[in-house]
Amino acid sequence: MATSSANIRSTERFTTLTLFSSMLIAFWIFLGYETLAVGLALLTLSLIMRFYTVAATNAVQKARVLASYEGSFSDEPLRVTFTIVNVSRVPIAFLEFLLHHSPYLRASTQTSGTTYLPPRGSVKISFVFDGRVGKHLVGPLKVVVRDPLGLYRSVELPVGNPIEVRVMPKPSEALLRRALITSKVAALSRTRRVGVGVEFYGVREYMPGDELRRISWKHYSLWGKPFVKLTEEESSLNLVFLVYLDREAFSGIYKHTPFEHVASVVASIARYSARRNDLMCLHASAGGTHIHTRLMRGRRAYQEIMNSLAEIPFNPEVQNSTQFKTLSEVLGEVYRHLPRDRSIILLLTTSSSLIKEAQQLQKLINFLSSRGHVTYVVCPLTQAYEVKGLPEWGKALYRLKTFETIRNEVMNIRKVRELGIPVMAMGPENVVQEVVSRLEALRS
Repeated sequence: MATSSANIRSTERFTTLTLFSSMLIAFWIFLGYETLAVGLALLTLSLIMRFYTVAATNAVQKARVLASYEGSFSDEPLRVTFTIVNVSRVPIAFLEFLLHHSPYLRASTQTSGTTYLPPRGSVKISFVFDGRVGKHLVGPLKVVVRDPLGLYRSVELPVGNPIEVRVMPKPSEALLRRALITSKVAALSRTRRVGVGVEFYGVREYMPGDELRRISWKHYSLWGKPFVKLTEEESSLNLVFLVYLDREAFSGIYKHTPFEHVASVVASIARYSARRNDLMCLHASAGGTHIHTRLMRGRRAYQEIMNSLAEIPFNPEVQNSTQFKTLSEVLGEVYRHLPRDRSIILLLTTSSSLIKEAQQLQKLINFLSSRGHVTYVVCPLTQAYEVKGLPEWGKALYRLKTFETIRNEVMNIRKVRELGIPVMAMGPENVVQEVVSRLEALRS
């Protein structure tokens, strides 16, 4: 697509050069033909620079832009790379760029600058962000073309398309190790039955038809006859994660919003349950976005849950309130997908969402209990963090706002508990271990 002259703007430097050239041409009678030649040469140079700017702008509009990103977890830096490929023979000496991105994604590097695009060549421009959970929009990349002398500039031109980056929550390895050690030491998950598993249960004498790989050679060397190792049967649970969040869950300290706390809790519990080979699925209703996964086991279930959490858009301003479903409607959909066997439903929400539908939630929990299902309501509390780099009055306002938020959460949870709904309300670091302990108690 050709660039019209209306897309090219002259700068103040061009105005100064034009006035100087006009003065030289006007006074050539008094100063001689040399001044006339210099004035005409300057005007010719400015005309050449205009033709170059138009050609370079056309080359930018025809250029191909490839976008990619690296970094899939919230604890990793998110690197977004735009590759601009110049398919023309016109070199672009000064290409100014500016990256537009989601305001909820914090950049760790500069998002603007200047680069050179060679003819028939390419240039890579990388930006680094501090990754956070969810789906974010990065781009488009907007550029401005200038001539080498700075006499002309093009209007701001978008090149390429925006890229959607998806960031998964990072499960806490420390919490996972603590949960595994707690369940193993307390022997909460032992069935004490012979079956398929990995834990050693005992031995029996070898019988024809037994697999050779199950023979315990240690006992064979002791007793002189073959023995077969027996394993303890693994217990499995049907686990349903129900994430119900409103728009307020996306506001707060960077990387410490209620949504990110809930996502981290789900990731840690799902990672633990995947090691236990539990049957898992996720139902998420966050600010008008509804996502659910099929019941699966092990690593596949864990990966599907993580990918689904990364599909939730982190942009509360554009979420459609007409598509927002109540907690009763979401629980009704979850019930239709439950298996006939006993299922454990982990409802992860905020205190503000919980207090709005507490009475209806109590009826639904009683109904699910009558069908043999178990429901746990999990509400991670907001944590207070020390803020650096603010003046004293800013720190005081932050503490006041944080303590007020925590007080409101505690009051809402207290009201919900008075209605007879048991709520696990604690910090994200402790809620994982508490949930795992209750799951293992049901498993045994």
